[in-house]
Amino acid sequence: MKGESYFKTLSFQVQYIIDWFLVAKKPIVLIFLRLRRGLSYVDAWLLLDISFGKTIYSHCRFYEWNR
Repeated sequence: MKGESYFKTLSFQVQYIIDWFLVAKKPIVLIFLRLRRGLSYVDAWLLLDISFGKTIYSHCRFYEWNR
């Protein structure tokens, strides 16, 4: 099912981000965006390390629900 695979992917991403928070011990910012238009939407994750000004992890995924 679509919903089950989405939640498995989401739980993996959240675990990955939590691991970074625990290991890095640096100033880190998590940005999550959801852009929606009708039945379609895009999720975007961005994990930034402020001290070095670089992206640690980024993810973008497009979803379209059929009527």
